[in-house]
Amino acid sequence: MVEERLEDETRDDEGEPDEIVGEVAHTAADFAHAWSYIPAFRRLRSWGYLLPTVWAVGIATTLFMGGGREPRSELPWTTVLPSGAFVVILIIGVTRMKSSWAERAFKDAGPGKVRFRFNDAGYYSTSPLREARLAWAAMPYYVETPLAFLVYTSTQTVMVVPKRAFAADGAVEALRALL
Repeated sequence: MVEERLEDETRDDEGEPDEIVGEVAHTAADFAHAWSYIPAFRRLRSWGYLLPTVWAVGIATTLFMGGGREPRSELPWTTVLPSGAFVVILIIGVTRMKSSWAERAFKDAGPGKVRFRFNDAGYYSTSPLREARLAWAAMPYYVETPLAFLVYTSTQTVMVVPKRAFAADGAVEALRALL
């Protein structure tokens, strides 16, 4: 019954008075921004900060508290170089993973504008490549970021809804209240 209501309400291109309607052409920057807020990627990103910090503390500890009363004046390159190379490779890998994910997601979204519609029944979007519908009861959760709403259509699938799609005054606040 909920799906029938959603289908009936989404047929009108102008939108019903109680609908929140927005339209936007996604950019790769939308997906790059979203990457930082997706829980699995957020945990991975934290390793990119944690490991260099642990490495620097370990090197400093070894250098200044080397076991005697005097600070060590040198560290063996066999300690510093491999561990430093590992940290650099990790940082580069995480950065490349972010950019490649964003590029793939942007290509998967396809060209053209995406039209988003939110109402009491649920969420609906259309683009040149696909349509998506989701009743509120089926939505696992959403994440709000400074620039977008990340609407999860399943536990592993996210729809990036940029806030700039909603030009009407108060539309973002209304959408926040509805979600």
